Amino acid sequence: MIGRKVVIVSILCVSLILMYYIIHWYSYNQTFNKVMWDDRDQGFGYPKRKFMLNDLIENHQIKGLTYKQMVDSIGEPNIDPGSYKAYYNIILNYGWDIDPVYTKDLVIQLDRDSVVTGFKVKEWKH
Repeated sequence: MIGRKVVIVSILCVSLILMYYIIHWYSYNQTFNKVMWDDRDQGFGYPKRKFMLNDLIENHQIKGLTYKQMVDSIGEPNIDPGSYKAYYNIILNYGWDIDPVYTKDLVIQLDRDSVVTGFKVKEWKH
């Protein structure tokens, strides 16, 4: 009888853990949608970008796009003045500080003709 209860509790625990990982995987792997990508959270960032980032970089053509095509496809980026880089904030976490404590950006490299030559995800932690 005790052995049967242990088996049932073990199955229940494994099921709950499996459900957690399935929900977590799904929430972090949403299909890219430009409207949701551009949805700003009351001026404090873009809360939905982190869920769409993987789909964007794995399933959408970025490299080779002109700047205008990139803006039409992904939205208006932030520009790094004096360089050939544009970036999209994915996560900007201030914690309890006035300065950011963690950032994650999609950095786009452009050539002199404003064509995307590459991209990378850059993370910074204070």
